Amino acid sequence: MTCQQKYFYNKIAKVAKDSDYEEGDAMNFGKAFHKVLELTLHTSYSDKLILEAMAEFEVDRFSRPLLTAMLDNYVKLHKASGLKVVRCEFQILTPEYNGFIDFIAQASNGWYIGDNKTAATYKEDIVKRLHLDEQVNLYSHFAPEIARALEMKGPYLGFRYRQSIKSKAGTPAGLAKGTPTYDIEIPASMLKPEEAWSAHLERHGIAVELHNGVAPKRNLNACMDYFRPCEHWSKCYGRLYSESAPEITIHTLESLTDSELLG
Repeated sequence: MTCQQKYFYNKIAKVAKDSDYEEGDAMNFGKAFHKVLELTLHTSYSDKLILEAMAEFEVDRFSRPLLTAMLDNYVKLHKASGLKVVRCEFQILTPEYNGFIDFIAQASNGWYIGDNKTAATYKEDIVKRLHLDEQVNLYSHFAPEIARALEMKGPYLGFRYRQSIKSKAGTPAGLAKGTPTYDIEIPASMLKPEEAWSAHLERHGIAVELHNGVAPKRNLNACMDYFRPCEHWSKCYGRLYSESAPEITIHTLESLTDSELLG
């Protein structure tokens, strides 16, 4: 979706990532958060599970209080919602699509597809566009198959998008207050899964062409996706991201002499 050239390197050529590429700490933290919830079907957590998840994803030990506070608030909100998670990491695998849904939850009057996100801050503008979100609608496209596979009771009610906030507070009280979870409910009537599926099939067609030898296009606007350099930076720029570009000179007022300023 972001860059055909990156897709080519990752999925077709399967070349090694640049030697200076590092997985983002925020992603590893999010993986540990997900892992604990997955193992308990979102109903509980323990010091043992937290430490095991932190070790698996190499999360800094100083992040333990934050992770604990976020899990505590999440579990409380989930229990208050009245939903029962029946499956985590549900895989969707078809010739055109491969993905994992964070959780499937049963309610008294139907069921939901859900996704968990960890974020530095809560952004209200996200709520206004979630009903058109690509991932939300693609997952919803498979609602009939999910209902049959898991024998869900009642109609598909919609999507639960849960965002857990990572506080920067330095005290237990501050962490408890600053790590809320927002459970955003998007009714099925607002979703447009077939439009999302149609758009996905178009991109899938491009992917097939790339596998068949069509030259990929570069999207240089995606080189710093998620504020991190692409793992194949050197393939497009001729050097690692961590290496300087000696041919390029950066001038500041302080670096220029009076004679240079005057020409």
